[in-house]
Amino acid sequence: MELEQLEKVDWARTSVRLTSHAYRRLGTGRDWHVAEELAQEAIEQVIDPNYKDFDPADGSLFKHLGSVVNGLIQNRGRKKAESCVTVADPKDETSAVRRVSYEALLYFLGAPFAHERMKLMQAAFGFGKSKGPKALYIYGATNNGKSSLTKFALKLLAGHFTKPLTNDDYRKRKLDAMVTMGGVFPAVFDDVARLSKAHVSSAFKGYWESAWRAEFPQPALAFTCNKATVPEWAKTRVLRVDFDVVFRDSAVNSARLNDLLQRENPIFDWVAHLSVARLAELGPRIRAREEAAVELLDDDLSITRLVLQDLYTHAGRELPSYFPRQPVHTLFNPEQRRWMEHQRLGKLELKQDGNTLRIEFAEDLDTHEVKELISYIPQEVKSRRVGHTLIVEAVSEFHHWLSKEDDSIWTRIKRWAGIA
Repeated sequence: MELEQLEKVDWARTSVRLTSHAYRRLGTGRDWHVAEELAQEAIEQVIDPNYKDFDPADGSLFKHLGSVVNGLIQNRGRKKAESCVTVADPKDETSAVRRVSYEALLYFLGAPFAHERMKLMQAAFGFGKSKGPKALYIYGATNNGKSSLTKFALKLLAGHFTKPLTNDDYRKRKLDAMVTMGGVFPAVFDDVARLSKAHVSSAFKGYWESAWRAEFPQPALAFTCNKATVPEWAKTRVLRVDFDVVFRDSAVNSARLNDLLQRENPIFDWVAHLSVARLAELGPRIRAREEAAVELLDDDLSITRLVLQDLYTHAGRELPSYFPRQPVHTLFNPEQRRWMEHQRLGKLELKQDGNTLRIEFAEDLDTHEVKELISYIPQEVKSRRVGHTLIVEAVSEFHHWLSKEDDSIWTRIKRWAGIA
């Protein structure tokens, strides 16, 4: 469409109508946030010159947008059909799911000490690193146990059932109130629609950077969400764990879960006692710039990892094989695996183009899928998207990211792409 024609469109009214259309077409399990995203993507495709231009002679604009939405919804259904779901075997102690679950529990057990950790960070880095302790971001599909894990973790901390906050609570006023009122019990937002809600982003960004005061404790933040992508500004502010599992909703499993939630567990009393001792011991070493002590701040869960290992030693028990001795993202990379899966399915093609790497995504991938894949790439990998093509300028950094889990992966990708 010509610019003059685009300016005549009442986009606000069109967006509302299109969102309603998308909501109706989504069917069972439909969600207004998803419908809104689909409507927005359809409008972006009409405006984006990289997509097929709309000819008014072919019919009404709204009819065309409705067709685009229908196609996007079909692609979503195809993606679900192609995906394979990993279900954890409870007998498999090396299960990645168990390791990821343990990582999330470590975060919750250490969350009440986030304020003290921030003090150590200020002592070590001053204004050189002001973003503060990372927020926990648990991503996973619906009905995969995220909320159940949250309930269990909050009970460990409080000693009784405590309801998490909701998506409606996730707003700027609430975050500002947490800073003003103080406290160390973590603020856990269950099933948020997205991190970048209107007017909340600025409060999130400044939560530790500008709002923190050493004399006023403020709680750590944690989120569960069904949205795979996080905004660019959040990538360095969240500790993300991916729950790639489905909870089988049966009477037996529900009964087992209830038994687990009802069971008394005093572990946090021990964790708190040992954490205070560890923090007290670590403070002078960090202020003295002892390198080994400062390096512990690279891992947000380092102190809690050490404390749990102390507890296993005191109990005379060996660490389970699935205990995350180091951050899980250094052990296996779910984002990397998704790239590999798309490569195997023929959904992306890598081509060397001089000093850059050109990645062309399949036409049947909708923009949401392309954006999701691109969002997994770390910020330090300089790249830019042009329609369904990604141009990577920092090729060596891209190489390093893909080869974190297995040095042979990059070799395999280059061989598949014909650039080895």
